Amino acid sequence: MPRTKAEPLVALSCRGRLSEVRPALADLRAALAEQTGGACAEGLDSVEIAVAEVLNNIVEHAGPSDRRGAIRIEVRAGACGLLVRVSDDGRPMPNGAPPCAALPALDVPCADLPEGGFGWGLVQALTAELHYRRAAGRNELALRFACPGGGVAEPSGAAKTPD
Repeated sequence: MPRTKAEPLVALSCRGRLSEVRPALADLRAALAEQTGGACAEGLDSVEIAVAEVLNNIVEHAGPSDRRGAIRIEVRAGACGLLVRVSDDGRPMPNGAPPCAALPALDVPCADLPEGGFGWGLVQALTAELHYRRAAGRNELALRFACPGGGVAEPSGAAKTPD
């Protein structure tokens, strides 16, 4: 039976555990490859990398959850690219917004290079648009990826990430 416009290309969920992140990403990648017929392979790489960072941040910072379906991932397509919505029932983001996208300084000696601090900068570099909101006790993150031949409707009711 054909999918209706209201149905996502992909919808899956996992618990907030690191052991479930990699399988969820593999399922996401496989489902998107199947749904897009292999088109937009480079765009799928960006989706996988950004969603991996988002899921790892949820597990590390939003708090663990053993509830079934604590993290939900939905992907829709349209004329402007792919829209990925990730929601979780963990703690809200500090200050009600994703962290600043500023990357750590790289013009330092190798021994002084930071181990972390690259995640949100990477997510924002890979996405065409990113929105966050807290609603009904859940964090909702909408990420739009430019992907020729696949697009999305604009996310509604979400605040734009500060530049």
